[in-house]
Amino acid sequence: PGKHASAAPEPAPAAAATPPADRATPVPSTITATAEQAPAELYRWLVAYAAEQDLSLPASYNMESGLHRDLSTTLKGAAAAAVDGISGIDAEAVAERAVAEVLAAGALSELLGDSSIERIYVNAPDAIWITRGGDTTRSSAEFSGAEAMVDGARRLLADRGIGVNGTTAFAGGYLADGTRIHFTSGQSGGPFITVDRPNKSGATLEDLVERGALNENMAAYLRTAVQLGRVIVVSSNDLDTRFEFIAALVANLEEHTRSVLLESGGRLAPPNDCSIVINGAPGNDELVGQILRMCPDYLVAADTHGVGTLEALGAMGNSINGGLVGVDAESPDDALIRLARQSALSTTASSTHIEAMLRDRIDLLVQILAYSDGTFRVTQVMDVDGDMQETFSGFDGFSGSGQTPRWYENAISLGHQLQPNIFD
Repeated sequence: PGKHASAAPEPAPAAAATPPADRATPVPSTITATAEQAPAELYRWLVAYAAEQDLSLPASYNMESGLHRDLSTTLKGAAAAAVDGISGIDAEAVAERAVAEVLAAGALSELLGDSSIERIYVNAPDAIWITRGGDTTRSSAEFSGAEAMVDGARRLLADRGIGVNGTTAFAGGYLADGTRIHFTSGQSGGPFITVDRPNKSGATLEDLVERGALNENMAAYLRTAVQLGRVIVVSSNDLDTRFEFIAALVANLEEHTRSVLLESGGRLAPPNDCSIVINGAPGNDELVGQILRMCPDYLVAADTHGVGTLEALGAMGNSINGGLVGVDAESPDDALIRLARQSALSTTASSTHIEAMLRDRIDLLVQILAYSDGTFRVTQVMDVDGDMQETFSGFDGFSGSGQTPRWYENAISLGHQLQPNIFD
């Protein structure tokens, strides 16, 4: 918070995030509490003091905007004076934390400023866990109490237009950088806060080959599939893994290709200046329809969930020259079943008809398995041409099936300079 305060512009304070105190009762000039009670008492005192002084506390908080400098200075001075007589505490440090809690998101402001942190689990005001590099450890950061913890989550979500009130059991949304915030209220055993940071590694297929996620023949095949406008399904058991792999595939699009990438928020970047990223609900049928009006050459639906799946797949290979679909599944068969169930939400057609349409539209399916240590591996690449057949296996080393997919043979016959022996 201190760093943000010295460098950020001064946005006007918004409406109060916490109900103001009863102004008929004067706010005492000092706090009588033990050193252990002081942080939580100071938080409540500071909210009441701001109301008494007609200082409007912000209802939302944006990490990029930082704190309002003048308001921060005023509150910090008042807070330090209010706890100055309590023995066993650092009045300045306690005051600074209280100001960060009433103006920003408290401990979350501090932790979100550390780009090395991948996930944050707030199980209680004084029980915060963080994950770095796949390792989860307990953080020294903490909130003064449950009120500050709830208000911190409320301000972060309010900045994205998501409300949290007394009747909210669960709430969630994405910050501007793609960070996902999930809040669980006391009605459901909380409060709990879960923060999931986007993985923006920028890895290429070549990088993934070096990391042992696939071999060069697989990479060459997938690169060709993207460039020739094939319809590809990427299935995995982990969201970050799927987005990282999709980003590596999309990076192979030609520079002039107009691609539109639909995703949850902040995890993908346009592969070229002609392309754009749309952040929104991946299962929104109307949203997919609007995207199709943007005239994409290539469509990426990175995380399908339901309504809109059928429309996206129907457009790929038809009005759009190919695309990528991401789905959460443990196996190729599971992936097709899930896509069929999602597609059924948009049509009255029979399940048999839907499955036949999917097998006709999809050209290949990539199955990825993510491990607990943060690594992942392509376990199967399937040719979806009516029946699914394995093209590559990654279970025991990497090997080809010896069978050349029909679309690949057709591309060779049309004069594309491709390697026919990569499937051996």
